[in-house]
Amino acid sequence: MSLDYPDYLRIRERSRRLGRLWMIGDRGYYLGLLGAVLALSTAIAAVIVAGLGGLVSPGDERALRWWRLLPGCIIAFPACVGFLFVSASLKAVAHRRSGIHDEGRDG
Repeated sequence: MSLDYPDYLRIRERSRRLGRLWMIGDRGYYLGLLGAVLALSTAIAAVIVAGLGGLVSPGDERALRWWRLLPGCIIAFPACVGFLFVSASLKAVAHRRSGIHDEGRDG
C-alpha cells in the first residue's frame, strides 16, 4: 500500500475519475520503479558475470550469453524511469485538481 493512500481516499470522495487517475499513477510509479531497478541490476550483473567469465575462459558461450542482455537493459532502464516520472505526474495532477491540500489553508 502506498504511503499516501489516505490522500487517495479523500481524492476518491471528491471525484471517482481523479481517484482512478491517482490509482493508475500509483501503480505505474511502482511498476516503473521496479522495472528500473531490475534493468539496472541486471545490467550490472551481466557486466560482472560476462566480464569475469571472459577473464576466466575467453570465448566461452555462457559468458557471451550475458552480453546479449545488455542492450535490452540499456533500453529498458530509461524507458522505466520515464514511465516512473509520467506516473508520478499523474498522481500530482490528481492531487492538484482535487484540491485536497488546499482545505486547511487560509486565503
